[in-house]
Amino acid sequence: MNNKESSKELLEEAKLILRKDIPSAEGAGNYRLMVRRSQEVVELIIKAFIKASGYEYPKVHDPAPLLTKICLERGVDLASTSLQIIQNISSALAEERAPAFYAERSYSADEAQEARKNAEFVYKTLASLIK
Repeated sequence: MNNKESSKELLEEAKLILRKDIPSAEGAGNYRLMVRRSQEVVELIIKAFIKASGYEYPKVHDPAPLLTKICLERGVDLASTSLQIIQNISSALAEERAPAFYAERSYSADEAQEARKNAEFVYKTLASLIK
């Protein structure tokens, strides 16, 4: 599979999670799952962007540092404030991944909705740049 195909696959998986998994988890009142799936969306869409840029993505849950490097090196048309917001979202959700996965903490509906909103922001911002 080439970079373009791999990028498209990651993009489609992120979109599926946003459209089906997160709303399903919200409907069930499973806020931990909403947080976890939101983190996955952010990770997948960043990795899709990295792949589309011709790079191999790191096998880590917070790939935002490489995203930043690529954007700065290539002069990608992404406002520096958006890039900083994406970095912050990716870092924060990556930190919540294990606690959400292993039920080490519970999340409120507001926290879960914020995670979803952040995932949607990262998805919309980066998906528009993937060619």
